[in-house]
Amino acid sequence: MTARGISWPAWGRLTTGLAGALRVALVFFPVYIGCAAVTAARARHWHPYAGWELSIPFVPSMIVPYLSMFVLFVLPPFQLDEPELRALTARLILASLLGGLVFLALPAEMGFVTHDDAGRWQGIYSTLYRVDGPFNTIPSFHVIYTASILLAMIEAATPGLRRVYVAWLVVVCASTVLTHRHHLLDVAAGLAVAFAAPALLRGFVRRGVLLVSAPSRRLQE
Repeated sequence: MTARGISWPAWGRLTTGLAGALRVALVFFPVYIGCAAVTAARARHWHPYAGWELSIPFVPSMIVPYLSMFVLFVLPPFQLDEPELRALTARLILASLLGGLVFLALPAEMGFVTHDDAGRWQGIYSTLYRVDGPFNTIPSFHVIYTASILLAMIEAATPGLRRVYVAWLVVVCASTVLTHRHHLLDVAAGLAVAFAAPALLRGFVRRGVLLVSAPSRRLQE
């Protein structure tokens, strides 16, 4: 694969990216909201963290890199070509389904409390608390999506951009903990799902479970 930088996408890349984002959203919202609701209704919840993790400092400003994940939803068409965008869509859909299965298999509750001491960032945190409950913890979908998108772009990027993307991934993973939105095991599980999804896709392609053409040929390599 030829390494490339970021470039303004042609119309085909834009429409492919938008269509893929729509398909991913149609899977993500039912899975994420539905599985979180089921988990919340459970009588017992697992607490996937060590006691010492609760003393990890709360760093309100880390909400900025935390929210940078949303930039990644629009960035892929500027880096990836149409086949790569379709492969990324398949990767994200499978990762969403895997994440939902883990939600159901490991019903967990977050140990961090909600914060009212975030200063200038309090409005953002308050909104997050209203939207995101304490039961969608393991795996971190924030990490699943950030890692899946950045790993796909790392495969196509120049060496300089690869370093930027790796640093971006590390900072976002750290931000999920320093904003007290996730525990360390949530992050590890999110990374595991992000790495497992393309490997599973390759296995499905080899076994003929998935019929893919040119857009996902690399899955067969």
